Amino acid sequence: MPEIAIKDDRVVVEYQKGSGKKIRRFNLGLDHLGDSFVAFTLIAEEKSSGWRVLRAEIDLDDTTANSDDAAADLADVRWHIFPSRERGRKLTPVVTYWEEDGLVLAACLSDRYAVWKIPFAEQKRRFKDMPNPDDLLCWWPSRNAWQVAKESARHLSLFPVKDVAVSFYPLNEWIQRPDVRAEIGECLADLEEMEDDPEIRANVLAEIAAEEYSGYVRRIRTMLLYYRKKGIPAKVTVGNVRRAEAYFAEKNLDPLDPSAWAAASHVFDAMPDFLVEELDSCGPLGVAASKQKFKAALSLISHWPGVVPGPDAVGAVICAGSMYITSLVAWLNPLAGPDAFEKAAGALLDELSRRGVERVILADDVFPFEVCPCCGKFALRVPDDWLKPEPIRSQKVGRNEPCPCGSGLKHKRCCGAGAGC
Repeated sequence: MPEIAIKDDRVVVEYQKGSGKKIRRFNLGLDHLGDSFVAFTLIAEEKSSGWRVLRAEIDLDDTTANSDDAAADLADVRWHIFPSRERGRKLTPVVTYWEEDGLVLAACLSDRYAVWKIPFAEQKRRFKDMPNPDDLLCWWPSRNAWQVAKESARHLSLFPVKDVAVSFYPLNEWIQRPDVRAEIGECLADLEEMEDDPEIRANVLAEIAAEEYSGYVRRIRTMLLYYRKKGIPAKVTVGNVRRAEAYFAEKNLDPLDPSAWAAASHVFDAMPDFLVEELDSCGPLGVAASKQKFKAALSLISHWPGVVPGPDAVGAVICAGSMYITSLVAWLNPLAGPDAFEKAAGALLDELSRRGVERVILADDVFPFEVCPCCGKFALRVPDDWLKPEPIRSQKVGRNEPCPCGSGLKHKRCCGAGAGC
């Protein structure tokens, strides 16, 4: 196992000792969990038999990811450096790769997570084409979650069970769990000591919640990957906080104990290939002109955005002019096949059509999970120009009539009072 050490402004992952041969430094960057980034230098030694990777040095100044998590993940990588012409070389699943000066630097999953090796050229095509189902299941496993799944499988072997139930909580449901709220509450206490500005605290807390949820999704996918590779029958159920708390009361379990939430997995309904839900909003984000046509923006959301081959969810934001109307999200079952995404996107498009949406655009990027600082709920993105306030058509509005800006207040208590909205 590689050793991890902290040295000045760097975290060093040491894979093996050098032998005094010529070394080369490669300055690389890697998308990480959530919307974070890892900047690091890979030091390799060139020998007559090929390249040997000696260590990876994480630059703390340019890295936004948690350095401990990033170091642990880099320690789990199997590196391969070879000439670009050797594209037929068989590798375990490639997490990502770089091409530099006629060389390929491939970061691959360890044998622990992989059961196959495929030529690099074929894997490279998969970055552009339909990915392998295992990639959709979990792009980069969590070492800790893998160990948890291994331990749970050992306990399950002692009891006759038909299959393992793993509950999946959509973001707005997950964030209501008492154990999650307690953990975020600890972060809030720390923030109140360090930062007096409530707006800054709200933004930081929203970022923490989004990052924690990304980690949660990654752990769920890792456990499912373990069960699949070990041939253990598993199913995904849709987590529900109210039903879980009723189960805890019946069984006298502590809702602050994460293991209690795992125990409640079997009381929930099985998750279909995808699950569509309508998101609660915290109010309009702009002012709509009258008689605006409905339009929608679709985006893909992943716990590991960037080069990840498959999303966790497909989101749709409906607007009229620049007024926010509502949001829909289709959550993908991690155990569903590669066609689940197309089915989910098709279901969203059908629903948008049913609601009278005439224009739909699809974002080019895969976005991370985001939480609204105002209401603490799941937030989706739309093009910037959609939210620019548009002038209200001239019309006479009574003081006691609803304000045409869409705030929900009477006109005399909103725009009619000169306070704006």
